[in-house]
Amino acid sequence: MRSQNYQPKSEAFSDDKFKVIFLSYIRLTDRVAKTWFLNELKTKDIEVKYWDLVGVLRENHNEYAEITPDYLKVITANLEFQKKINQVAESQKKLGSNQF
Repeated sequence: MRSQNYQPKSEAFSDDKFKVIFLSYIRLTDRVAKTWFLNELKTKDIEVKYWDLVGVLRENHNEYAEITPDYLKVITANLEFQKKINQVAESQKKLGSNQF
């Protein structure tokens, strides 16, 4: 059980949930969220992150009907992407997990 003053150890994830990061070259829309069962995962107490890499991998653009839920992170530069990957790797090391 968490204390009242609980703070996650990393921006990337808290430390007591199963975690999933979707790395994507397409914008997040309701259709994508449904296809990949993102909302269902969240209802199962799974921590979900959707990293939008369009700005890194392709020409940056807006997508019709794109959505911006709290689990979306738009990454626009290679350096930003590398920092995020390093944050996740560091949080896994601190937790003693080798599943990354």
